[in-house]
Amino acid sequence: MISEVLSEIHQIQRQLTDLNSRLSRGPKLIRSQENAAQQVTARLEEVRAEYRQLRQQAKFKEEQLSQHEAALARRKTQMQEAKNNKEFQALKLQLSADEATDSALADEALAALEKTEKFALNVEAIEQELWQINETLKKTQESFSKEVPAIQENVARCSERLKEEEKKLSGDFLSIYHRLTRTMGGDQALASIAGEQFCGGCRQIVPINFIAQVVQGKPVTCKSCGRLLYVPEGFTVK
Repeated sequence: MISEVLSEIHQIQRQLTDLNSRLSRGPKLIRSQENAAQQVTARLEEVRAEYRQLRQQAKFKEEQLSQHEAALARRKTQMQEAKNNKEFQALKLQLSADEATDSALADEALAALEKTEKFALNVEAIEQELWQINETLKKTQESFSKEVPAIQENVARCSERLKEEEKKLSGDFLSIYHRLTRTMGGDQALASIAGEQFCGGCRQIVPINFIAQVVQGKPVTCKSCGRLLYVPEGFTVK
């Protein structure tokens, strides 16, 4: 019966669509993960550059503080070596100002160091994020490379089965089938009649006279979506 042939062809076409989808899904997923890795890598480079600047600023503050503390120590030595009270008092006033400046520099150096240490956590977090993405990418690539041979083998097997079933088509069925597969794709070219009255493709009602022609083995296409119709096994007209 022609409907049995069309049903078998439709099943094979759906299997091929699923297999080919799996073949294309892998590379798409890999590209997506590669893009994610590239984006995170770029973000990591920006954050690392900012981190280096913060470290340089913190180092500058530490050096500035160190130099000022050395100057402060010299000021104290000068006080001890003052020749008279007037010179001593002048040095004392200057020392007081220097100590205030030293305290401010110490606060700035500490703040810069704390900021650098906190920012280092951001760098570590992004490095961890990149590592996870690369690990996932590696697993995806390995998994897909293992699946490909089996999928390709199934594609080849289904393609051979499809050729054998298509040889059973002739006349109007063959010409309509070829036309629809070219324009709609293999798995979209056919549709079974579902629920005794609906097109299995677009779910629109199929007129009873169309259904009768399908049951009689005549080539009929859905007036709504254009698919070539067939009746499933055990179908009866009520």
